[in-house]
Amino acid sequence: MRHLVADEIWAVLGPTDERCHSKMGPGPALPDRMFFEVALYRAITSVS
Repeated sequence: MRHLVADEIWAVLGPTDERCHSKMGPGPALPDRMFFEVALYRAITSVS
C-alpha cells in the first residue's frame, strides 16, 4: 500500500497518537494511520 506519510514520519507520529486514545467506548473503525492518511488526502485534494 502506498502511503502519503513516510514510515519515518509515522514512526514519530504513531506513538504520539497512541497516547490520545480514549479508554471508553469501542475502538476506531479504521487503523490510526489509515485515518490520518484519509484526512491528509482530503485536505490535499479538496477544492475550494
